[in-house]
Amino acid sequence: HARDGDDDLDAYTSERPSMAKAPSAKPAPATPAPPAPTPATPPASRTPWVIVAVLLVLLLAALAAWRGGSSGAPAATSPPRPAVTAEGIIKDAKQAKADGADFVVVSMHWGQEYVAEPTADQTSIAKALLTSPEVDLILGTHVHRVQPCSQIDDKYVFYGLGNFLSNQSPSVDSSLIPQTQEGVHVTVTLTKDADGTVSSTASYQPTKVNLAGHVITPATKAGNPTTYDRVTKTLESLGDCPLTPAN
Repeated sequence: HARDGDDDLDAYTSERPSMAKAPSAKPAPATPAPPAPTPATPPASRTPWVIVAVLLVLLLAALAAWRGGSSGAPAATSPPRPAVTAEGIIKDAKQAKADGADFVVVSMHWGQEYVAEPTADQTSIAKALLTSPEVDLILGTHVHRVQPCSQIDDKYVFYGLGNFLSNQSPSVDSSLIPQTQEGVHVTVTLTKDADGTVSSTASYQPTKVNLAGHVITPATKAGNPTTYDRVTKTLESLGDCPLTPAN
């Protein structure tokens, strides 16, 4: 009996050719050669499972990076740089207006987490976008706290709207700052004149999320003076955002 070297392959059997002679001394008929082994079916490819395993590892790594530890607080990272430059955004905005858009509002995911001051990238991109006729308003996100607003060419940029609804708080993770429970609700009115000129007015309302039930409440001067003062001072800190809170 013989077996292929791969244990997954089927064995085959064969009789050894006879070397004996008949009594008549006539040569015995040649014994037929053993049949060739049946080709084995190759084992099923495991590549899809490898891909799934790699994707799972990457997903878990991304989740761990986001959680920043057992507390669930995102770890502070260096400011992300946009994959599309200001020139690319302006190009897309121009196309949007060519396609019939009256206004273009850009939402930017940018800035240094947990830091109130805008980065150099934020301010330079905001200037490039708002000095172009293609972009009418910028609303920023990502840093988990309120950042200032600014007016460029009579257009508004709110660098960071803070945390509107979240589970972040010093009571959840002692490394977090109180500002992670604070946000700002912004109302911007854009108007287009007959000649195509766009103008804007804006107002805002500081907010705070109550983790008991995750209820978002307006932070007023009378009802929550700490959050109210902190948000208004941050929004006005650049000195070129002539706004007052709604309440």
